[in-house]
Amino acid sequence: MAVISPMGIIGRIVGPVASHAARVQLLIDRDAAIGALAERSRSGGMVVGDDADRSLRMELVSNLADVKAGDAVVASGVDGIFPKGFAIGTVESSENGPRLHRIITVRPAVDFSAVEQVLVVTTPARGATPAEAPPDKAKK
Repeated sequence: MAVISPMGIIGRIVGPVASHAARVQLLIDRDAAIGALAERSRSGGMVVGDDADRSLRMELVSNLADVKAGDAVVASGVDGIFPKGFAIGTVESSENGPRLHRIITVRPAVDFSAVEQVLVVTTPARGATPAEAPPDKAKK
């Protein structure tokens, strides 16, 4: 389940949930990833954590994509965990990479050292593939 604050996405629940506590994988964790879009250009990619300096990297974005410093980065919704459109962060730098993909650093929208309140999204986000249609109860 996705965990969101008023400022943006925090992470996802990865362990058992108690009445007032849960184990959450933060978005800045090096093993975390989320489908993302640069909001202005709609260029898609994947944001991954880098807990060494509490920053994020946006990967798998073509060198041909129009992604600039200052662009807002939001959840794309394709991962089926995080709802589309919630804030991830802001592009700090974006430059052509040595191969096919840009090198993009993202400053998280959330200050992870000052989180006080969160929302746990209990309804699953819709994934990229359509779910099976529910059976029609009227037909017999």
